[in-house]
Amino acid sequence: MTQEMQALALIKERYVKLLWQGCVREYINIGYDASLTTERLVPGEEPGTYYWSDIDYKDMSRSCWDSANHYNRLLRMLCQDGREKIETDADYRDKILGGVRYWLIHDFINPNWWHNDIGTPNHMTALGLMLWDLLPDDMREGMAALAARGSMKTRTDIPKWTGANLIWGVSNSLRHALMTDDIELLYAAAKRAEDEIYAGHTEGIQFD
Repeated sequence: MTQEMQALALIKERYVKLLWQGCVREYINIGYDASLTTERLVPGEEPGTYYWSDIDYKDMSRSCWDSANHYNRLLRMLCQDGREKIETDADYRDKILGGVRYWLIHDFINPNWWHNDIGTPNHMTALGLMLWDLLPDDMREGMAALAARGSMKTRTDIPKWTGANLIWGVSNSLRHALMTDDIELLYAAAKRAEDEIYAGHTEGIQFD
């Protein structure tokens, strides 16, 4: 293993650790939600898949998209239950992975580009990296393909974005790089994020 690949492996290890510590912004200090348990997951038609019966997966709302609650709930469960549970509880692990597989198989798409190119890649790649060591090869490939939709590797317009969308795009690109061991993409994403940190103007850090 080259020195660069060793560095990438170390970055990936530390990044995954941060995710497990609750670094996904939406799930910091969420408090325990007793309703979020594997008992509420329902077996899907495809073997080894699980979904929630109260989610409308046909919903096409452009803002509060009901389908997004699928991966939101999976992330909240991981954050509230911790890493040890999924490593030691086989039933829990199978259902969480089955929930991820359900999304990858059905590949739900929203009319609003933001969900498809930013929101879904952002949340699903967090799930993917947190569970990476437990995913079979086909699910790793599915995660990487999903990550590519929101990555600078395939979306050459992302570096031209600004503000929050740019940072989300860079974050998705970084996660795509970690999933595919793409050191050049990792460097490019980090450099673009660095370039966006400046004071003043319409975007950037404001003086107030």
